[in-house]
Amino acid sequence: MQRKNQAVLILFTQDFKYCLFKKNDPSKYGFIHDFCDEFNDNYCPYLTIARHIITKINHHLSFQSLFMPITSQIEDPYFRSRDHFSLNQNYNEWLHYITEAFQYDGYSEDIQIYLQQIGDEEQFVKNMRQLEIECLLLSQQQILDIYSNQIDTLTHSILNKADLKIIIESQIQLKASPPTRENTYILILHNRVDFLKKVQMGYVPMPTKTFFYGIYKKDYQKWFTYNIAQGEIPQDNILKNVQAIIMPGSASNAYAQEEWISTYKNWIKMVYETYKNIKILGICFGEQILAHTLNGKCDIVKEKKTDKNFFNSGTHTLHLGDKFFEFPFIKQLNFRQKNIQITKLHGDIVVKLDQNLFEIMGSSDNYEIEVYTDKLSDSNQNPKILCFQGHPEYSNYWLAMRDMQHYSYYNKISCEEAIKLSHHPQYKEDDNFILRQICQAFLTLV
Repeated sequence: MQRKNQAVLILFTQDFKYCLFKKNDPSKYGFIHDFCDEFNDNYCPYLTIARHIITKINHHLSFQSLFMPITSQIEDPYFRSRDHFSLNQNYNEWLHYITEAFQYDGYSEDIQIYLQQIGDEEQFVKNMRQLEIECLLLSQQQILDIYSNQIDTLTHSILNKADLKIIIESQIQLKASPPTRENTYILILHNRVDFLKKVQMGYVPMPTKTFFYGIYKKDYQKWFTYNIAQGEIPQDNILKNVQAIIMPGSASNAYAQEEWISTYKNWIKMVYETYKNIKILGICFGEQILAHTLNGKCDIVKEKKTDKNFFNSGTHTLHLGDKFFEFPFIKQLNFRQKNIQITKLHGDIVVKLDQNLFEIMGSSDNYEIEVYTDKLSDSNQNPKILCFQGHPEYSNYWLAMRDMQHYSYYNKISCEEAIKLSHHPQYKEDDNFILRQICQAFLTLV
């Protein structure tokens, strides 16, 4: 797994014209691209693209301007500062749009390319003129023949090395093909309310789908997303062809007496008993509800029992046991770091596991069950279940940025004050890239 240092978005039309935007350099055009930033982007290429679009393209290219006539200036009541882009509805709409884009991994190991169709070309051109955003819509050959000296270096390199039409057509073919176990994954979401409702309720929404697609998805894979909290449940026709299921975090409680939680538990039990070949990656709430469903127990953390405002947030040390390093997928990584820093964000914890089904692989100074797998009779086997209480998908710097946004927006304090609060000593350098490599190896090793 190679960390992506740059992200590129190529907007294209149905007849394979490609959009070049005028860059800050008045003599250059180029695709949308920028360097991935840990503090703002969590080293997730989708976040890089969305940030670039709303902060660096003239007049902050609005998501709506790709699809509909612009009749008035679009106002976002939840967005007052360019620094707070995770509270910007436009930013989150861009994230959703880009997450559905075609993905191309073959250009460079450290550059991620996405390709997304514009839709109505005529309306798009009108909107760009109205927004005074200078851009070109041309075929790949026209760009190279006419504008070769007027495009930036990265755009020029991509156009010379990659046949974009062939890449797009192959992705269309992949999307239309039936799922196969080798390339099919399911991401389960637990979102009970939408983005605006979350902001109104007083917390910064997590772009969970964006994180997992942006960090782990490969261009040859088919990913399906189901929001189980809103009644979306994967059926047998998909499950029989699935390589792995990812169950991420949530603000919900595994022990809550809610109808959707009960439905979720029944589904987990069915998958565990019926589909023995499907791997499960559980993160935070996903780790908790899996254990709670299969004869374990979850509870609020002990600190929260005396302080209702307590919440584990920041970086903590995991102590990994010797057996963890015997798994073949870990050996392939040549990884021997027993004490590893992980970013955490939780108020509940697994307090009991069924020892006939699961085995603890990692603990912390405060909690015994931080990492667990299914129990195997042969240490030379790879586990089918891997669960973390912490969040490999979060960078601690990004989490500090998120907390800064929360403090500043909801507590009505200055960004300077918020930065001081978010830079609490608990935020220190983590090992998120190593942890992401572990999760990637687990998900993709057949």
